[in-house]
Amino acid sequence: QQPVALALGIILAFQALYAIFGRGITAPANPIEAGPLAIGQLLFTTYLFPFEVTSVLLLAAMVGAVVLTKKDN
Repeated sequence: QQPVALALGIILAFQALYAIFGRGITAPANPIEAGPLAIGQLLFTTYLFPFEVTSVLLLAAMVGAVVLTKKDN
């Protein structure tokens, strides 16, 4: 498990550095007026990387919550 955890930790560190120091992303003027199609296109093109990082963080939080609430029988 240690080699897998180390590899995933390194990948996560590179993703975090890219998110912090990577290309600048500017928000659209008002995406609510543009409609759901425009929001979906922005989410899966311009904001794909932040979307994926958020999904990994939410998955890790869910797994941690399950592990913390599991009772030992």
